[in-house]
Amino acid sequence: MKLYRVLANLAFLSHWVLVGILVGGIPMQYFFPWYRGINLLLLGVTAISQLVWLGKCPLTILENHFRAKYNPAEVYTGPCIQHYFAQRFQVTVPSGFAPFMLVLMVLISGFFWIN
Repeated sequence: MKLYRVLANLAFLSHWVLVGILVGGIPMQYFFPWYRGINLLLLGVTAISQLVWLGKCPLTILENHFRAKYNPAEVYTGPCIQHYFAQRFQVTVPSGFAPFMLVLMVLISGFFWIN
């Protein structure tokens, strides 16, 4: 059903918008001090969701759920960033890359919050 493909693509786009907001939030904190709390909250919610879903992003789970309903051959295993970087750019991303970057962004945001 075409609806499931649209829903899977919306989950995919939501995922990359969230990643862009999280990564873009690091320099925004420097230029806009009022944004520090917002970015730290977003990073905290993202980190907690990683713990709750045992390292699996809920948006990846949602995307794969819809892809399985539309076309089971499109379902992938592993993190979203690993799958799409390999598919689009032929770049191998280590499996621990996303959690490492998340911890790094939390530490940087914490540094901005303290200063």
